[in-house]
Order: sequence, then structure tokens, then C-alpha cells
Amino acid sequence: GKSLGYGNFYVKDRNDPEGRSWVVILKPREAFKLLEELD
Repeated sequence: GKSLGYGNFYVKDRNDPEGRSWVVILKPREAFKLLEELD
């Protein structure tokens, strides 16, 4: 994912076969949890 600052994280949606979908998560801790789940 990419940190956009201000605690915003963009996380790649692996449900999208082309990888074009992105999910915006406002809380960094939630982003880290999601990244761990995706990994």
C-alpha cells in the first residue's frame, strides 16, 4: 500500500484481478491489519 500522509493509506484490492481497485483506510492501524491479512 501507499501512505498518502494524514494517516490515509491506499491498499490494493486483491479481489480485483487487474489490481486496479483501491481501498482507502483512514486509520493506519487498520491498514496494517489489512496488509497482514492480505499477506
